[in-house]
Amino acid sequence: MEHKGQTGFEIPPSPTYDIGYTLLSGDVDVDMKLRLPVMFRLFQDIAGLHSNNLGSGVEYLADEHRATWVLVRAKAEIARLPGLFENIKIRTWPQAPARVYNRDYYIFGEDGEVAVRSSSVWVIMNIDTRDIITGPIVDFSKVDFLKERALGGMLPRFRGKPDEPALVYEKTLRFSDMDYNGHANNTKYVEFAADAFSVDEIRQKKMKSIEINFDHEASEGETLQINRADIEAEPDKAYVDGTLKGDGKCIFRSVFEF
Repeated sequence: MEHKGQTGFEIPPSPTYDIGYTLLSGDVDVDMKLRLPVMFRLFQDIAGLHSNNLGSGVEYLADEHRATWVLVRAKAEIARLPGLFENIKIRTWPQAPARVYNRDYYIFGEDGEVAVRSSSVWVIMNIDTRDIITGPIVDFSKVDFLKERALGGMLPRFRGKPDEPALVYEKTLRFSDMDYNGHANNTKYVEFAADAFSVDEIRQKKMKSIEINFDHEASEGETLQINRADIEAEPDKAYVDGTLKGDGKCIFRSVFEF
């Protein structure tokens, strides 16, 4: 599917999409390195730009199908975190659609090397019923999909959790946590999960990867309990989830590897 840009000319769909970005003070952490929530925000932003280029952007889905994109799981493997004022390049590309939509990413540092590799899985959800739409509603016949995968293959849903994750803190969702889908944005869950670690812990360890499942929606006014457990069989990993206070429903689950 082709669409018209601001010039009025037809823009052919591209199998990959790149953007450049300079990391500024709000994008980095206490060590002047790319913050995890910002990394996932950049992935989200470039995915939206590329989806628009492919004729499947959020405005098209909302206007034509009363639908929207929803991220259900993601994993990022980190060779190094780019630093303050570094000029990075983010690249994304989707796989051919099936029941779900797989999309991959690279972050290139100023040295041209891949600093971060990531894979994600998306679905299309009906805005009104909140049901997942499994049938084809977008024509991707003109897209020459790449078969390359950032992490080497499909990204499976991780299952299970440690027996007794301990409560670290509680977070009540407010206006700034919400996105245009009316629920807490996925980048906020990454932020909540990362806050289960202290500054000293993060400084003493080098983060290798984060994997996160987005299991259910959460809305303004609801309170999440952020729970953490170190994984005994894998000492370099820690499990963090967010459950609804009251009924215990699991909203997100994540694993950090150091």
